This record gives sequence, structure tokens and C-alpha cells, in this order.
Amino acid sequence: MRHCFLLLAFALAHGTCTAGDALATSSPSALLQLPAFDGEFSGDFLLPQSASGKGLTFHWHIVAESPADAPGVRRARVEVTGHGARVVARAELDLASGVTHWTIESAEADLNEAFPVMGALWWANSSFASTGITGKLVVSGSGSVDTSGNWTANLIGDINGATLRDDADGWLAEGVSAHVEFPALPSLKTNAAAAQPVTISRFTHSATQLVLEDVRTGFAMDESGAGGAGGSLRLRIADAMARVADGTIDVGAFDFVPSAPAVAATVQVHGIESGNLTHLLPGTVSEARGKFNGSVALTWDPANGLRPGKGSLSLKKEDGTMLRLAETPGLFTANMDSRIYFLPPSFGFLRKWFSLKNPAYDTLKEIEHGQQPIRVENITIRFTPDGDDAGRTATVIIEAKPTNPKSSIQHLRINVNVSGPLAKVIEMLSTNTIQVSF
Repeated sequence: MRHCFLLLAFALAHGTCTAGDALATSSPSALLQLPAFDGEFSGDFLLPQSASGKGLTFHWHIVAESPADAPGVRRARVEVTGHGARVVARAELDLASGVTHWTIESAEADLNEAFPVMGALWWANSSFASTGITGKLVVSGSGSVDTSGNWTANLIGDINGATLRDDADGWLAEGVSAHVEFPALPSLKTNAAAAQPVTISRFTHSATQLVLEDVRTGFAMDESGAGGAGGSLRLRIADAMARVADGTIDVGAFDFVPSAPAVAATVQVHGIESGNLTHLLPGTVSEARGKFNGSVALTWDPANGLRPGKGSLSLKKEDGTMLRLAETPGLFTANMDSRIYFLPPSFGFLRKWFSLKNPAYDTLKEIEHGQQPIRVENITIRFTPDGDDAGRTATVIIEAKPTNPKSSIQHLRINVNVSGPLAKVIEMLSTNTIQVSF
């Protein structure tokens, strides 16, 4: 950006130039002593070597004039193109002060081509290096630059209907629109009193099968993040709202520092379809119907991915609320006999004579084989990622009834205790796991 402003000052003050001239460095006093120049000239300039080891070449074309009705003033129209971007600006130099005031006439960038260029310049080795984006960026604004290269600007940027994706991390954001205003560049601070709006039509994450729709949030930027000397760029993300699984999700405000990407936020869910339980408890739940309410803390960083924190979710009884377990033979019946015995094994055949059929056995066997769903009264999930006193990272309590009206079981209480990452380890404890009422 600084090179563009220097180019404006150079074009307005320089007295002789031919097409293809390189951008020279002149002292402010020498620059202003050059004679006026009216006409057109063009050339190329090379940005310094980028993080990828390659320089970037941009073409410029300038039409300059010294208007007779405004002595001591020079005006110019400058056009810069390259790498998917085109900027047209008008500028006016006051020779007495040496200050050039400029206004952007039009500025657009094809992000599919321009974003990789920006990535090569600024974040080639960061987690954003694998991110791709398609869409158009439109910029407007004005500012000033002096002959020493000191500049200030007020810029407004708009993105509409863009698509962002990262195949390495498996996420896709479609219909992305954003508006951002920088009132005092080169400072990247935005207006702290008004969040810059961002909307996303649809966001998907393949690993967690998460689908968010109608995402609405905002952000502010400053340079006072916890990054050390000079302050790191920090994004302050406002409260976010989205539709998910026929319900809604609200994410509390949080800070994000691109130089050390990590997220910690609290998520409130309302009416989330319990079919998502099949993703949280793979191999344990094959089908679920009903809606969850509650809140849970979430953290994310590139090394560990998305992880649940402390919180709880609760599914209340409604018409049609049900749960079908994945086929897990022995889940309930491994430590249960099909008959209830009153004599010890030493009594031989008499032991079987003096026994009764276990009325719960067949029902529980059908449930553990996924043959009979259970009618859910309530499900409560509590997350304790650092482990509770028993080392559990989550506890799932299921209160339910069999759907078979002829079953002798009237009530089931099932405790699912998780002693590892929720999405990977499900351990049914051998004691105090199932309570059955007849």
C-alpha cells in the first residue's frame, strides 16, 4: 500500500518520465523542485520479495496535469493493475505543503487470484496458507501522503457472496459477506463502537458433520493482542447466531489472534435435533429423535482441533422422542442371566427348577442389538474435559422406557461414562450402569 501512495506523489511532482521507468527515491526538497509535467506515462513496479521468495509485479498508468486555473496544484489519475486487482484513483498535490490528497475512484480484486498473492506476502507459513477463497473485494476510500512517504487513509472494504474453504481442515463457508472500515490506516484498528458485520449462508465441517446456516456475527480489530512487542493483530468476534439441526446456536464473543490462532467460546443451543448425538457417540447410538437445550464451552486450535469444554445438554420428553442403540451385543446382558436363580450352582438341575425367567433379559437384549428403540424421558450430557473425581470427561444419563408395550420393564436409567475424548471413547461401566424397574 505504501508503494502506491509513493507512486502518486512521484507522478504528481516528477517533471520528466518515460514509459517503463523504475520508481526512484528522491529527497522531499528535490522532488518538489522538479518542473511541472502534463501528459501520460506508465511502467511497472516490483514489490519487495515476499515470504514465498518471489516478487510481485504491478503495472501502472498515470495521466498528470498542471491546471492553469489552480497554480501550485498538480492533479493526476492513476491506474494500477496486477494479480487479479485493479485500482483507479485521482490525486491532487499541493506543491506548497508537499501533501498529496487522493480518492479511490474504483478498486476491485478477484479474490481467487489476489488471495494467494496476499498469502505469499503475509502468511505463507501460517495456518491460513491452505485457505482458498473465491469472490470479489470492492474497496473505496480516501487519504493523503507526503513526500516522505508518510500516509494515512480511510478505507472501506466489501465482500459479497464469497466462498472460503480449507480442504486440509475439511471446512467450507459459502455465501460469505462482510463489511469493514479502517478509519485511520496504517493502523488496522476498526471502529470499536460498531462491529463490522459478517454473514455466512452455510458453513460445513466434514469431520464433525457440523452444518451451520444463516450465520450472523461481527468483528472489530485492534493491535493490542497478547503477541508481544508491538502488539499483535487481534480480532474481537462479536456474539454469533446460526441455525443448526432445526434449532439455533448462539456463540459468545471471543478474541482471535491470527499469529497464534486459537478459539475459546461458550455455545448456547436451543432445540438442536438429537440426531447429532450419533456423531458425538459413534458406535453407540445409531438413531435419535428429539431436541436438546443447554450450553457447552468449546475450544479450537490447529493442533487439537475442536474440543468440548465444561457444560451440559439436556433432552426433554416430547412426542416422538426416541433413541436406538447401535448393535452392541452384551452391552446390558453381559453380566445378566436370562433366568433369576434362587439356588447356587452346586444344586445342579434343581437350581434351574427353582428359577424364574428374567423378565428384563429379552427386552434388554433387543435394545442392545438395536432391534427395539427406547422412548426417551430425558437425556442429560455433562462435559468435564479435564476429568471429574472419577476421571470421566463426560457423563450421559438416559431415562427411558421400552417401546414394546408388552415389555415387563417400565423404566430404564442408563449411565454412559466417558473416560476419553467424547467422540472416540465410550465406556459402559460394569457396575451401577443400568437400573431397571419392573
